[in-house]
Amino acid sequence: MKRNGWTLIEMMVALLIIIIFSTVGVPSWHNFISKQRAEAYMKQLSQQLAYARTLASGQATSVRICPLTGSDCSENWSMHPLQISQWQFNEWKPVRELPAVHPSHQLSYHREQLSFRRDGSLGPLENGSFRYCPEQGMNWHYTLTLNQAGRSRLQHHSFPCPG
Repeated sequence: MKRNGWTLIEMMVALLIIIIFSTVGVPSWHNFISKQRAEAYMKQLSQQLAYARTLASGQATSVRICPLTGSDCSENWSMHPLQISQWQFNEWKPVRELPAVHPSHQLSYHREQLSFRRDGSLGPLENGSFRYCPEQGMNWHYTLTLNQAGRSRLQHHSFPCPG
């Protein structure tokens, strides 16, 4: 006897398997996408900081990076695009801009701006770490540490964001 299709039992078993896989897979997929987004952003930030440092030392000028709101730097590194500006003719001239982080993620730094001096080093007390935190419930975060010479180091941490 030849069958044309599936029985109700076979369809229910197949549907049950699909539901189980999607229940397990969707949170993992969301975590994967968040990690990829965070890693890409932090690598791009690291590259832009290296560019700003090279620009400062190569052209013997001051370069700043800050979250810009209008024409002023803000303390909120998450909400606003990060702008790299070069000091020329007694004013800050924009050079590059890095978009703001994903709305559900947080980027923090302990100052409202970061300045590279003419030799490529950071200004006084500006060394520290950028911290990239995903949404609540994720057990990882990234830090990008800058030393006084202006060099950076990116690290992935396998525990929730502190604070």
